[in-house]
Amino acid sequence: MRLYTLLNHFPGAREDFDRKLGVTLAVAALVPPVVYLGVKAALGGRVETGLAILIVSLCLAGAVASYVAIRALLRPLEDVAAALKRPLAIGDTRLPTEYADLLGRIMRDAESLAQRSERAARHIQSHGVIDDLTGRYTRHAVKRRMTEDCARADRKQMTLHIALVELADAESIADAQGIGALEATVSQTSQLLAMNMRKTDWLGRWREHVFIVGFCDNHNIDDTLNRMMGKLKESAASEGGAAPTAIRAWCGAAQYLPGTGPGTVLASAVSALTAARLRASGDASLHLLARSKPDIVLTESELDFFGDDSAR
Repeated sequence: MRLYTLLNHFPGAREDFDRKLGVTLAVAALVPPVVYLGVKAALGGRVETGLAILIVSLCLAGAVASYVAIRALLRPLEDVAAALKRPLAIGDTRLPTEYADLLGRIMRDAESLAQRSERAARHIQSHGVIDDLTGRYTRHAVKRRMTEDCARADRKQMTLHIALVELADAESIADAQGIGALEATVSQTSQLLAMNMRKTDWLGRWREHVFIVGFCDNHNIDDTLNRMMGKLKESAASEGGAAPTAIRAWCGAAQYLPGTGPGTVLASAVSALTAARLRASGDASLHLLARSKPDIVLTESELDFFGDDSAR
């Protein structure tokens, strides 16, 4: 470390390792000529100019050869540094892990660390997009996807319908059978909803027991919603031999009007969901399809959907 501190005083060598190495080798190469000249001067002998030039030339040539050799030896370590700085690009850097010495062990450790970092990064990224329980979009991913689809609809590249599906008996299931039964019901509801979707559609978990579905270019939305809610009504979830319980749900949907923004279609879907909840009777699943209103006012709960999730 003292050598590094000393070399930092040389111009241009503070941030450049190559210059530090070059200065060190140049100083080392000048030591033999200086010693030779010093000894000759101390003994009062005659300095042979040709021999002095030969010694200086050999020392400088040795310094250059040493510099090239050291840079070649340090090349694998540069690859290690590059792999550690770019862990997601480990596939682009082939580390020489076949060496049996200390350098080989450093390479293997660096490659292992980079691969673990890549797996961790991908795991974190997937958890920001995919819900753990249902395997569907998270709130953050839903917001991004809906905003993108609304922009496509604004450009008249597609039509978009937004549907909200809420489990009717979520609280009673949790109280009577426990959280595990509720999670099983939520997971099965997600699977049943996905069965009635096309590849272009998308499904996300908006809240604990509320799902949001995006239907892209669906010109038979009423039939689709009838079929989807019918599947939920006909389904049965059994836990540990318990009596089958049909999944009861309400659904509110709205068509996006180009130029009105994602908040408008969401508020319309929430209004439709609220109306469906009020009109539902018995165990009948009900859906309502509303048309977006440009002048609709969002409630605090609806505005929260577009708020900052980091504050949660």
